[in-house]
Amino acid sequence: MDLAGIYPALTTPFDASGNFSASHFKHNLHRYNQTDLAGYVVLGSTGESVLLSSKESETILATAKEARARNRRPKPSLAPNAPPTSAITLPW
Repeated sequence: MDLAGIYPALTTPFDASGNFSASHFKHNLHRYNQTDLAGYVVLGSTGESVLLSSKESETILATAKEARARNRRPKPSLAPNAPPTSAITLPW
């Protein structure tokens, strides 16, 4: 497995009601996709992942998969609250 390059941990945007904001997340990924990053870490070390439900975590992983640049593969870092099967049920 080649892990060369920079993989920043992504933050999870929320709307005014406290729900995951897929549109803001996709906007952020679009901006990251304009750079030379090797990929990104989803549900990683930014802290909010432990506050998410399993369904929210699955939605975030699916959104990242949908919005990723086609020339890179996101490297999800499963947080303690993320479903342990996420990497299997949402293959990159």
